[in-house]
Amino acid sequence: MIMPKKTGFEVLDEVRKDSRLARIPVMIISNSGQPLELEKAKKYGVKDWLVKTEFDPREVVSKIKAIIGE
Repeated sequence: MIMPKKTGFEVLDEVRKDSRLARIPVMIISNSGQPLELEKAKKYGVKDWLVKTEFDPREVVSKIKAIIGE
């Protein structure tokens, strides 16, 4: 959620306020899995959260298919 110019939550805030983007499902892949961040992400409607060190690429594909369909 840490990026060079904005945090991921700042980006999510902007996306959710833009009617053209608000319906796009979001899945976060982050180094962090802190409970407070997960709760905040849920409030933004984030569909899923993966911690970078705890998944493999097949899991990412599987979760994306579950979110947006085949």
